Amino acid sequence: MTKLLSRLYLVAQLFCMEAFICSCGETNENGQGGAMERFESLQKYCPYGDVLVPQGQVVLSLPVCCMQLVCLFGRIVEKYHYQPGDANCSRCGLYNDPHIITFDIYRYDWHGTCNYSIAQSDLSYDPRTGVFSDFQPCNRRASCLDTTTFRDNPNTIITLSSRSNNTIIVNGEDFVIPKTGIVPVISSGPTTHPVLVWQSDGCVILFGASKIMLKHCRSSMHVWAYPSHTDSLDGLCGHFNFHPGDEFRDRTGHQHPLSYRPYAFPYSWMTYDQKNKQCLRLRQTPCMDCQEATSDPCHADQDARDEYAVMCERFLSDAAVGQTEVLAYHIETCIFDVCLMSQEGANLTTVEEWLEELRRILKMIVDVENGSFGSWNIKENGILDSLHGNLTNPSF
Repeated sequence: MTKLLSRLYLVAQLFCMEAFICSCGETNENGQGGAMERFESLQKYCPYGDVLVPQGQVVLSLPVCCMQLVCLFGRIVEKYHYQPGDANCSRCGLYNDPHIITFDIYRYDWHGTCNYSIAQSDLSYDPRTGVFSDFQPCNRRASCLDTTTFRDNPNTIITLSSRSNNTIIVNGEDFVIPKTGIVPVISSGPTTHPVLVWQSDGCVILFGASKIMLKHCRSSMHVWAYPSHTDSLDGLCGHFNFHPGDEFRDRTGHQHPLSYRPYAFPYSWMTYDQKNKQCLRLRQTPCMDCQEATSDPCHADQDARDEYAVMCERFLSDAAVGQTEVLAYHIETCIFDVCLMSQEGANLTTVEEWLEELRRILKMIVDVENGSFGSWNIKENGILDSLHGNLTNPSF
């Protein structure tokens, strides 16, 4: 028990976490439970190292990313605890092509195909901390998430790809993420970086000492920010301050009017790091007279939109049971996606393949809304040992 607590204390020191370990269950007079009691314990307790944690109890609290590890029916489950509007961690989401929900819960669309600042710690082109993503053309006229760079600090630059959920690039070097367990990010030296990484539901999750966490998936990304970043994070995720009315602050500090299809605001958040020449030319051209908003690229009439709505509801409804508001919003964005694909001549098979992808994304988003990131068995995967073994002599 002492050894376990010392390990947890080490992790807490390094990553500003709070650790809670609950006591074990009851035994009989001889110190051993009967066969039935042991069977029931499999359902009522979770093994955590050499400790049994009771059902429903917090195993480990990670306040920096507003998450707890909780014992649920014999398994350790990640639970995200946040209520919109609370002075707590806030989450920004980008999904599909892409539709964006800012930190302060304002929804809008942006279909640029360049590299943009998603969230960064100042208005410059070289912030200390930030998340930056490159978007490539998809669905004929929209754009989808390609690669993302997470800058936890100037000495820790991590690149993720939507095409890989088991390898990241750390300061130019490949780092293979174990299939199970939470591990620190390491580069040559060896250098242990102040970032934890793990796989979950086909996605990669990074949790940095910068108090920013991100979940990067094939067609979506979530970014969490701790309240200490209030009034100091900007980008496509908006100006983070728990007030949605001033989301559209650009790189110069100018405030743009809110719009569902903005142009001038997201344009301002292009980065210096552009892969294609057209984006590089756009970045070098000042947007002095940019229009504030763009028109709806979907030209379908109401009858066609109704048909798209029926199709979207058929594919998505079972992925968001009991989440009426979430489902309604995703059906709306689904109609837009199907409309653009149809306008560009996509056949039914291609459209249905995309709808299957939307269903997978929606199911994952609903899991996040419900406070779940997936689950694993700590004892089987040796998370605690992998953390302790790699963080005993940190180099940061």
